[in-house]
Amino acid sequence: KGIDVCCLRTDGRMEILDGDTLDSRALLAEGDVWHVLTFGPSLLNEDGTPRNSNDEFRINDNYQGWNDHTTYYGFLSPNPRTAMGQASDGHYIFCVVDGRKEDVSRGMTFPELSHLMYEEGAAVAYNLDGGGSAMMYYNGGFVNDPAGGRDPSDYFCIIGKED
Repeated sequence: KGIDVCCLRTDGRMEILDGDTLDSRALLAEGDVWHVLTFGPSLLNEDGTPRNSNDEFRINDNYQGWNDHTTYYGFLSPNPRTAMGQASDGHYIFCVVDGRKEDVSRGMTFPELSHLMYEEGAAVAYNLDGGGSAMMYYNGGFVNDPAGGRDPSDYFCIIGKED
């Protein structure tokens, strides 16, 4: 309850659902659910436009300990971020943002990440875990400079088809 839920369907479709009204049994009964993510929040409005201020994001009491945007690690302050999105043509967009590195990268706020995902072509976008686990690995190496601090507990693995 109180959070945005991201559902990935077996046909590859990504959609954001309202955690307050979601009936998980009914969702699973639909038979085409591949993954369900409950981190969030959703980064774009329902019409695919970006959000401009922190109060436009669904951030509730579940994140109360992280809601202070005045602190270094505050949920609403600039931090390392990871996000995934989907363009209207069905392609996925993955993003990692470094942060917490003085004179290198401060990270991003949710409005900044929202605008980035929109500018990269996402029609729907979802915030994943960030902070010390914001990392992207591609073709045998990191494509970013992770802030470190912890190993990620889960990941997405994209494997290309051979021609």
